[in-house]
Amino acid sequence: MTLYSKGQDTNDFQVKQTSKRLELLNQNKTPDRNDVCLVHVPYKLKVQVNTSEEASVHLSKLEAEEFVVKTQKGDINIADLKADNIKVESSAGHIQAEGRLQASNIEMSSGLDGAIKCNSIMANSFHASTHTGPIFVKSCYSDNSHFITLMGNITLEHLHRSVKIEIIQKGNLHIQGFSGNLEATLKSGDVFMHASQLHNKSSIFIHEKGKVELLVHDIEKNLPKTNLIADKIKVDDKILKQGRFMDDSHPMRFRYEKDHKNELHIVCKNGSIDLKETDVPFLV
Repeated sequence: MTLYSKGQDTNDFQVKQTSKRLELLNQNKTPDRNDVCLVHVPYKLKVQVNTSEEASVHLSKLEAEEFVVKTQKGDINIADLKADNIKVESSAGHIQAEGRLQASNIEMSSGLDGAIKCNSIMANSFHASTHTGPIFVKSCYSDNSHFITLMGNITLEHLHRSVKIEIIQKGNLHIQGFSGNLEATLKSGDVFMHASQLHNKSSIFIHEKGKVELLVHDIEKNLPKTNLIADKIKVDDKILKQGRFMDDSHPMRFRYEKDHKNELHIVCKNGSIDLKETDVPFLV
């Protein structure tokens, strides 16, 4: 373990270590924000890191049974971790995951306006939640993913398998490249989604005001049986010819029947739905 303060080795830290626990106390009455504690962790141990106030944490290129990281106002930066369980939590700081995180279970949560930004997730279960901060994930291969925010925006790319999304009050949802089963619920906000395949019973519900724009590659092949309910509905001509609007219904209702086990339901009673084909293929 090496301790640095203002770029120099320092004795301002008090260290207490037992066989299973390492405690670090900065004794400097006027600590520099660049004070650093560098710890080399043995292979395959449970790693737990807790910091207070604005102290941040950086973990990279490690493999262990478990990583548990908690901060108060400090940011958390992790990269290339592999474990059975990864849990990252900040009361007010930002969380950034670079490289690839690989684990059976991954949990991330940030409070206040703290953001969550991830590059690549591989997991059996992945859960990410914020208060008002945004959530951004570049690539997610998780058997079950759950994204939840009170008032933040959610941006997801290369999203696969079973996904549940909740925007409790207000926020926008942007999905670029989706294949799997989706359950998305928003109180208020806009949804944009570019999808390859929709499995089982996928649904998008906007309870108050908002709009949904759905782009499907090779729409006649990949669009499942579909039910749309909205104040305004616009449908690609290829699907319009094969589906039908319900007569004199308000809000508008459109149904596209298909002999297929998969279904899509979109409800946006106080907004609009735009369903169309895209020439852009889905990139895995």
